[in-house]
Amino acid sequence: MSAEVIWSPREGEPKRTAHPDALINLNEARDFYKTHFFSKEWNLAMTKNDSKDNVLIWVWWTPPVESKLSKIAYPVSTQQDKRTFLNELQNAYDSIYEEACRYHDPKIPFNKM
Repeated sequence: MSAEVIWSPREGEPKRTAHPDALINLNEARDFYKTHFFSKEWNLAMTKNDSKDNVLIWVWWTPPVESKLSKIAYPVSTQQDKRTFLNELQNAYDSIYEEACRYHDPKIPFNKM
């Protein structure tokens, strides 16, 4: 996984076996990235793999070495319906953001639903 999200479009059309919402989900992930807090200082990030068969969106946080915590990363597949994809993406982000807040700024309120 790279540190930067590279959202350049793939050459050609998605494979015929791709889920009908796969390309929509990739665009939704792009919008999600723009509207949520991803801090390089906190090492909170979102990336995608380069697979042509199953594009995964990774939401991850790597704590500083001195924290003794391990990296947390959740993959979310674009090969599913849009609503499920967005729910999984939001859940992954909320979980990881909460852990990052506990470490970096425990004063930030995080409301669980």
